[in-house]
Amino acid sequence: MVKIPIFSIATVLCWVALFWGTLTPGNDLPEFVFNVYDKLLHFGVFMVFSSVFLIAGHRERFLWLTQSNLLKVVLILSGLTAAATEVLQHFIPGRLMSLADLVANMLGVLGGYVVYRLWCMIFDRKH
Repeated sequence: MVKIPIFSIATVLCWVALFWGTLTPGNDLPEFVFNVYDKLLHFGVFMVFSSVFLIAGHRERFLWLTQSNLLKVVLILSGLTAAATEVLQHFIPGRLMSLADLVANMLGVLGGYVVYRLWCMIFDRKH
């Protein structure tokens, strides 16, 4: 029986959706994106991305990550993705690079770690 790597697939899909959403020109985005919930959206997107990435690495050995390197690699890659999307927005029409967005992104990455730890406590007793 073939085991489908659900979390690994979800990680790639989250990463693609994250880049699509953050690098789409401002005029092509729906209006709701720019309301007061913008920072919560940044936080939530990066929290989901990093938590799914950590779970994929832990459960499915996504990117052949060893347990000892998992946290470092995922936090560095998620943090670099958070920073890169903000820097790249500087070059996208109708988008702005924002320090506040970067902070929300990075807090989302840390929130993803918290979600991952809770997931391990609930679903993976050996960790």
